[in-house]
Amino acid sequence: MALGDPAPGATGPGVAAFAVEHIGSTSVPGLSAKDVVDIQTGVRTPPGADGWRFARPLDRQGFARVERATRRPTSSFADARRAGRKWFHGSADPARNTHVHVRQIDGPGWRYGLLFRDWLSANPDERDAYASLKRRLAQTAGTTPEYVEAKRPWIVEARGRADVWARHTRWAAG
Repeated sequence: MALGDPAPGATGPGVAAFAVEHIGSTSVPGLSAKDVVDIQTGVRTPPGADGWRFARPLDRQGFARVERATRRPTSSFADARRAGRKWFHGSADPARNTHVHVRQIDGPGWRYGLLFRDWLSANPDERDAYASLKRRLAQTAGTTPEYVEAKRPWIVEARGRADVWARHTRWAAG
């Protein structure tokens, strides 16, 4: 998928988005999920996510930038010190809640978005443990930020297990 117009004077296609991946719970077969589709969009450099060739076309298509979410990463895997900045756009369509996570392609945040999806898909026991946690927290967490924060300890531990799996299987992003 490509967004935006060619950069002035560019010799190549000049697109702002270089990759789009389905991530999040709806991307993992058999994982219970809220009715939210998470899309990860890769840009080559962080300024690319702020440029007119990228942000404006997303906004025109109904995916408004959520400024409060851009100040700190909202993904459970996105640790500000390790993953770098993340930009977030939310769908304006109430019939299909879509989150667009914009990250630097091949950066740590990009990698972990894909790794978590692939690791859960390949490991049904881990997927089921995560699903159980999510169901329990959905009943006890009062707000989305509380829910995300309550998942964090499991996610941090799972990250290590996913890294071991990636090394063992020679998994690579993309």
